Amino acid sequence: MEIIKLFPKGGSKFHFGHLNLEINDIVFHSDSLFSAICNNYIRKYGAEKIGNFISSFPKISSLFYGMGGEGSEIFFIPKPMGFMLPERLVTEDRKLVKKVKFISVKVFNAYFREDWKAREDISCNESKDCLYLKEECADEK
Repeated sequence: MEIIKLFPKGGSKFHFGHLNLEINDIVFHSDSLFSAICNNYIRKYGAEKIGNFISSFPKISSLFYGMGGEGSEIFFIPKPMGFMLPERLVTEDRKLVKKVKFISVKVFNAYFREDWKAREDISCNESKDCLYLKEECADEK
């Protein structure tokens, strides 16, 4: 598997939508990214060259969010259906179950260990839509 990272410039504006600008979506789909890249290619180089560009473009199978900083990167996947949060987090905020939309890959892997329900090293971001291990975030070390 190859990972290609895209970093928007500071202050960049973009919209994750479904079908049109009126419907927001929390997931940015890989076909939407490919469409945006192709549209921008046509705007810059013209429609005559798009066929060659598409045939040489790498296949995008999945698109995931990530956070990165000096020496640490966190990759997120959508929270699976039926995913149970550790008891400590639910006790602190019972509405967190509905708020969390993404979990880090490391949290997903930790989910299958016997000590999952008692884990103390799971944290969430300020908007409470992402879960990650405290070790993944340099600010919480």
